[in-house]
Amino acid sequence: MQREYYTVLRNRILESYHRLNISNEEMMLLIHFLTFQQAGEDFPAISLIGRRMNVKDQQLYDMIQSLIERGFLSIPSYKNDQGKSVEYYSLDPLYQKITQLGEVDESERFKEAKATKEGEVFDMIQVEFGRQLSPIEYQKISDWFKKDGYDPDVVKEALKESVLNNVYSLNYMDRILLNWSKRKQTQANDSVGFSKQKAQTQDLPPVPVTKWLNK
Repeated sequence: MQREYYTVLRNRILESYHRLNISNEEMMLLIHFLTFQQAGEDFPAISLIGRRMNVKDQQLYDMIQSLIERGFLSIPSYKNDQGKSVEYYSLDPLYQKITQLGEVDESERFKEAKATKEGEVFDMIQVEFGRQLSPIEYQKISDWFKKDGYDPDVVKEALKESVLNNVYSLNYMDRILLNWSKRKQTQANDSVGFSKQKAQTQDLPPVPVTKWLNK
């Protein structure tokens, strides 16, 4: 009975190749390269691959050239035991592209999560204030995130402090955030913790409620 061989293929390749604008035929060519490599043949004859794929040699050469130019394939070389230079097909450039794509995806997921948390802050403030925010107020809150670098959870805590003090004002929240920022408390998971931050809020000068409500 003839022995069966298997090709080990990373799932990320199949999941990502269309996003990298690699055609089905180009992907099949790359899979054939993997198959030969895993069988110990790093530089298979084009004619052999052509017979397997039922594709003319010139078409395969064109695909290989295109994959190289687009940064998905390379043909490096090494010295064998006899000192002879041996070329081989390397898919390392493809793996690097897939890794970069994964990093971009992770970055996008982080941005989406952050945007969601920031959106929650806007909603929470409007609910607690009992009214819609003005364009100027929207800009002020956005600046807390973009310019001042405040974590959304920190802004939520500042809102809680304002509500506890019965002061519904972004200016008052800004004073709280500034007070915490001076103590380097810009992240919700800082080691000092919010129990200490809340206690530090007492350092703020007393503010008449009516004065803040009118702002």
